Amino acid sequence: MKQTIASALAIAALIISALVITNPVSAASSGDRTADVLGMRLGMTPAEIKTALSASGLGFQVREINNTLRELPGATFLGSIHALRGGGDVRSDEIRVDFPPPPHEPRAVLVTRLVQYPVESGPLTREVAAALDEKYGSNRLIDDRYANAASLRLAWIDTSAGARILDKSSKCPRAHWSPRTTEGHAFFNNIQFVDGCGFTIIANFRGGDPGTPRAPMVSGFWTTIVDYASLRQQIAQTQAYVEQQVHGAAKARGTPQL
Repeated sequence: MKQTIASALAIAALIISALVITNPVSAASSGDRTADVLGMRLGMTPAEIKTALSASGLGFQVREINNTLRELPGATFLGSIHALRGGGDVRSDEIRVDFPPPPHEPRAVLVTRLVQYPVESGPLTREVAAALDEKYGSNRLIDDRYANAASLRLAWIDTSAGARILDKSSKCPRAHWSPRTTEGHAFFNNIQFVDGCGFTIIANFRGGDPGTPRAPMVSGFWTTIVDYASLRQQIAQTQAYVEQQVHGAAKARGTPQL
């Protein structure tokens, strides 16, 4: 499929085991680029991503999404790997891994996942959050609105130099990305970059109604891993590459007869 692009109890135990399937004890310290989602890390090749999805044992249906650079119609590249499963312990479990366009090698620049559960069938929010702390480390920002808005957001954000950011007033992005392939590839999603923001992990939860016994249950949660400093640099390199190719093609056509 080509897509032209314009300029994240038994059931509780199952999901927690999936969260810590890789590096269950080693927390992601400041500057650590080895953090993963189901074994998938930034910088992996498409083959390595597919191997990690298969190794999860969760039975994802996997497909490749090809993209083209609008300015270079012949420059088709692997834009994303999309994985989806449903039934059993989840209502849906969707993953998208984005890869950069030319001139870059196809290595993952974004990993994002959205897990949604049937009504009253999700794991406990606090247990999943604790599993994420064990996986990525407790040295993180937290936005806990579960008492009045049934939401919880955890953020592991590093500067571009690899130092952990714990200042809640930081303007670094804390949004989760959609795993759906129709909602914008990382390179073309009109990102508002913030100077000094680098490797970032975001986990965002939604749950039941506040003040009810079911509120602690997860109805859905997103996880996103992206390195904004690296992505910003790669986007600039692709823009320069496109300009060079367009200029070179125009020069090769020569001047008209005058």
